[in-house]
Parts: sequence; structure tokens; C-alpha cells
Amino acid sequence: MWALTRFHLDGRVYAVELQNSFLVNMVAHTSIAIDNSLITWGGQVQRKRVSSYGKLFTDALAGEPILLDNKGVYSQLEAPPTRAVKLVVAVHRRRALSIEVHQLHQRWPGRC
Repeated sequence: MWALTRFHLDGRVYAVELQNSFLVNMVAHTSIAIDNSLITWGGQVQRKRVSSYGKLFTDALAGEPILLDNKGVYSQLEAPPTRAVKLVVAVHRRRALSIEVHQLHQRWPGRC
């Protein structure tokens, strides 16, 4: 436990997110149950920067901090088919821009 605390680590997360929600009856009136449905959609972009200042992670090999870029989009539909039931359907898609998820373990080996 004490061996890790002697290394100075720096981790930063930068993120931008956009989200919008609206009721279906604000856009179109269909006179069916979907009029009371709420649609939410949005997207997010993230950049994570990690540095051990060349002491612990693979940033020692490259001489630069490790950067992980992610982007994602999502949408959600909330529909009340009856007064007692609320149906929620959501879709989320996230993708790593700089490296794929299965490669993460190769970027984070310990160097003690």
C-alpha cells in the first residue's frame, strides 16, 4: 500500500455534454397514448489525461501523458401506456476514439 503513495500521479477528466428533452405532444398531436411520451436525447465527449510523470505507467516510454478520448450518444423514451405503468426504453452508444477497450490493459501495466 505505501509503495504506490510515493509516486505522484495526475488524472484529469474534461467533458462536454448536450441534452434535450421534449414531450411528443409539443411536436405533434396523434390522439393516442404516445402524446404523453417524453423523449430525451443527447451526446457527450470526454478526454481523460493520466500521467505518472514517467514513474509508474507507460507514459515513461512515450514521454507524454496517456490520453483517452471517448464519445457517446443516447436516447430515451418514457411512455405511460396506462396510469399505473410507465414504460422506459433507452439506447446508449459509447466509443473510444483513441484506443479500443480491449487494449486498455496493455496501456496500464505496472512499473515497480
